Amino acid sequence: MVLFKKLLLPTRLCHGPFSEYSTNLPGLLSDISVLDLTRVVAGPFCTMTLGDLGANVIKVESLEGDEARKWGPPFIEGSKDSFYYLAVNRNKKSICINLKSPEAAMGGLLNATGERNGNPCKPGIAITDLTTGLHGFGAVMAALYYRQKTGKGQKIDCNLLSTQISSMINLASIYLNCGIECERWGTAHANLVPYQAFNTKDGDLVIGTGSNAQFADFCKLIGKEELSNDDRFKDNSDRVKNRDECIRIISEVIKTKTSKEWTEIFKTASFPNGPVNKMSDVFADEHVKAIELVKELPHPDCGTVKLVGPPTVYSEGGNYARTAPPTLGQHTKDDGPTPEPTTTVTLRPDESPPAPAPPDKDKPSTSE
Repeated sequence: MVLFKKLLLPTRLCHGPFSEYSTNLPGLLSDISVLDLTRVVAGPFCTMTLGDLGANVIKVESLEGDEARKWGPPFIEGSKDSFYYLAVNRNKKSICINLKSPEAAMGGLLNATGERNGNPCKPGIAITDLTTGLHGFGAVMAALYYRQKTGKGQKIDCNLLSTQISSMINLASIYLNCGIECERWGTAHANLVPYQAFNTKDGDLVIGTGSNAQFADFCKLIGKEELSNDDRFKDNSDRVKNRDECIRIISEVIKTKTSKEWTEIFKTASFPNGPVNKMSDVFADEHVKAIELVKELPHPDCGTVKLVGPPTVYSEGGNYARTAPPTLGQHTKDDGPTPEPTTTVTLRPDESPPAPAPPDKDKPSTSE
């Protein structure tokens, strides 16, 4: 499997009159412009997050476009763009130039993912790309704050390999300090029992007991209170040692009721639990509807598209799904205002950026 080895965030952050070109809705970063040369998932997820906060993101693509545009079917009706591309490219403009950038790598996640005694299994989503994008977003925000304090910009190196390895947390720590290789546990947890998905009468339910008190509460609710006093299962270390027998007993009980019945029984439980939902279940959930996470945005080719909006809500606002992902080169010849020369903070070039220019006293500020 080929993965990106390195993701240098080739983004140029501008502070000045160019910010007038950002969207109309207020944003926490509406006075920042981002020249986005990233592609596929990690970088675009980072810059989309900046765009959600109001930054003016200009997506620079090759003449063929971001590869993710072709990752289908399914494709947008009347367009060559995939819905995969739509997921990480809202709140941006697109211009086209010639760009080439080969990359490749790997870092331990697949070896830890999959059924017990089974083959390695790829996670259902591009989790390393997303976490790298979030690390990149955090790094950009930290660099902006540092620039505000010192007037100095800096280069940021945020790559997939380092992010994946750092995400291995306890597995990496145990190997480095104890020399113990990780195993694949399916939905189960290597160090906690029970902590996994169980078959119900009509589906699957995830149950996790992170302490002995939670295990005792769980046993009481399933009508097996004696398990918490059984010498084989009294302590978590005992349950890990006797994992197979513990899981066998619990599985026999859980499969006697439906997921909905168990959810009702566990509604006041001290331990985390929940059904394994399909997408239809997720978006039919009353809480998901109440928080209005799904946004519908106008699209030039198909009328409207539905997207999952930003998950974070700020008390002062400013984090919005403003515009649908752009079509290829949609803004190469845009009729928007012509940008004036600005002071820039450069994240990729080797040379140090200039200090910010003093504000023009004769010109009103464009920042909020």
